[in-house]
Amino acid sequence: MIENANKGEIKPFFNLCFGKVLSEELYNKIKDPNMINDLINYPIYESKLKELRQKLYAYLEKTNDPRSQGLSPWDNYNFDKPVGKIVENNK
Repeated sequence: MIENANKGEIKPFFNLCFGKVLSEELYNKIKDPNMINDLINYPIYESKLKELRQKLYAYLEKTNDPRSQGLSPWDNYNFDKPVGKIVENNK
């Protein structure tokens, strides 16, 4: 799959599966349970988006999440190369 990732007909599907998602998305889970239509740029949902952002940021601050301080260690996390000591589970 990776060797074909940049082929024209494969690239859109590769990005859907393995690409980074946008920082914000907004879906109507009742009308669109498969989350196909992103409503983030629709002005009619601007107040709902603002309300949800406020709730999210309050939760991030309450739980001391690094993202509440503008940090996001997961954006550059190297998932395929473990860092530090690996502890084996001896059963």
